[in-house]
Amino acid sequence: MGEAWKAHYDVLRVGPFVIKPSWRTARLEPGDVLIELDPGMAFGTGTHPTTRMCLQALVEWLRPGDQVLDLGTGSGILAIAAARRGAGRVWALDIDPVAVQVARENVERNGVADRVEVLQGSLEEARALGERFDGIVANIVAPVIGRFCEQGIADLLRPGGWIVVSGFFQGEQEGTVRQALEAAGLTVARRWAEESWVALGARREMAAGYAP
Repeated sequence: MGEAWKAHYDVLRVGPFVIKPSWRTARLEPGDVLIELDPGMAFGTGTHPTTRMCLQALVEWLRPGDQVLDLGTGSGILAIAAARRGAGRVWALDIDPVAVQVARENVERNGVADRVEVLQGSLEEARALGERFDGIVANIVAPVIGRFCEQGIADLLRPGGWIVVSGFFQGEQEGTVRQALEAAGLTVARRWAEESWVALGARREMAAGYAP
């Protein structure tokens, strides 16, 4: 097999993000954000529509200094992207120990280990951090998103905070996820679609008289 498999991986551009494997070179323009990822056993190289939509969501919604939670981080691509776009701190969680190892290696490779902490776990472990987050991203599957909503994921958000979820199809799955977000007290404010996949962005409303 040799090195032939490397030919299938090229430089990928998603908005300002330029994603490349280590053996490729990329020409960067002003404002580009480079992410170097080698294909591994963890999900998330930027080639899947759900990953691309989540990257686009970070471009639109992430504010400098945001404290971000990435649930189901996979390769760590979204956590790295958030840090490279100016997040103050990012917690990246995955239940798969292989993903945790891969994500840590990618975080180190991209020079953001000072801002990104990779941990094994899921919503329960995120809650144990004792943090309130400005933003949450979860590129997983519809049933897990629904379960997270039932288990109080909205409580982890600061008032005015945002959550972006993807990993599901338009139609019945999208409707189920939208209902789960709204039942959790979140307001769906943005929809991204690519091919048959969808991402939804929702916000936790600020209480009257709240001052951050």
